[in-house]
Amino acid sequence: MHVERCEIQAVWEECVQKFAQPQHTFLQSWAWGEAQKEAGNPIARILVSDERGVAAVMLCVVQDLFFGMRVVLSPRGPLCREGVSTDHVIAAVRSSMIFQDLVAQHRVIALRVEPEEAIAVGKRIKDVEPATTWMIPLAKYTQNTLWKALKQKTRYNIRLAEKHGVRVERVQHEYSIDRILDVWKKMATRTSERHGIAQHPTAYYRSIFSTLKNADMLEVSIAFLRNNPIAITIGVSWGNTATYLYGASDHTQRAIMAPSLLQWMMIDEALSRGFVWYDFYGVAPEGVEDHSLSGVTRFKQSFVGEYRTYPGTYEIPLRPMWYAMYRWIRTLRRFLRQ
Repeated sequence: MHVERCEIQAVWEECVQKFAQPQHTFLQSWAWGEAQKEAGNPIARILVSDERGVAAVMLCVVQDLFFGMRVVLSPRGPLCREGVSTDHVIAAVRSSMIFQDLVAQHRVIALRVEPEEAIAVGKRIKDVEPATTWMIPLAKYTQNTLWKALKQKTRYNIRLAEKHGVRVERVQHEYSIDRILDVWKKMATRTSERHGIAQHPTAYYRSIFSTLKNADMLEVSIAFLRNNPIAITIGVSWGNTATYLYGASDHTQRAIMAPSLLQWMMIDEALSRGFVWYDFYGVAPEGVEDHSLSGVTRFKQSFVGEYRTYPGTYEIPLRPMWYAMYRWIRTLRRFLRQ
């Protein structure tokens, strides 16, 4: 197999959308790579070819661990052509000079991959990107049939928010990034604490939001009550899929059910624009009740949908001595936090 960098956006996007089936993942998109660079994470876009042409694509993102150690993550990657072995692709990438230079330059101790099929190499670790998600197959519905497919309680909550006078606006074009961040941060911190979900630094969100906005992929809707923002959703639209990425709300106004109306409006917008899938981006695994995502799962599954499960995140050591030290330090830190 031949391994090379991809420097042409059109080639990259075509391959990602061809190999990511049935729904397209923005996590391997060109813009997501640009967003990671803007956030300070070095990247490499790698094409793997065989005698039939491009066999796989793999966005590699260098991320900090601690004490100068780093890891390379391929979020929802690599993506392979049908019939191509993911294990063979990973082996080809690891042995390439492009990848070895990346590892040497940034003191990378491990590779993390999130393939679409289980692999033989590496160790399954805690998910980086959620391994289980909840999807609405929008192509199966009209607005009327989708509304009827919602749970009765969900329809009631949507109507209740409307009765209270909640108004929803799409604002990604009208609002500056600073204004979006201001609304987001005011509600996101408390929402994250309630559901036990870690937050990134503000600078990270600024980089991600601004890059996605420039690529016309950012979707931001805000629910207002008497002109005051009480809930916000932030999504990503790319390829055939609209993804609900982040959400936050004013807990003091929880009885008004603004998030239900807000979510319905996002779904309806995706349907009207011809997206094939609406991805709620991360729920607890099926049948698992005691999970860090259990709280948000109940809300997401109040809407119609179906499970999509990935094999999860695999970690492959690249520098055995440094990797062993990293594991030891991580175990010690967990013990000290108890």
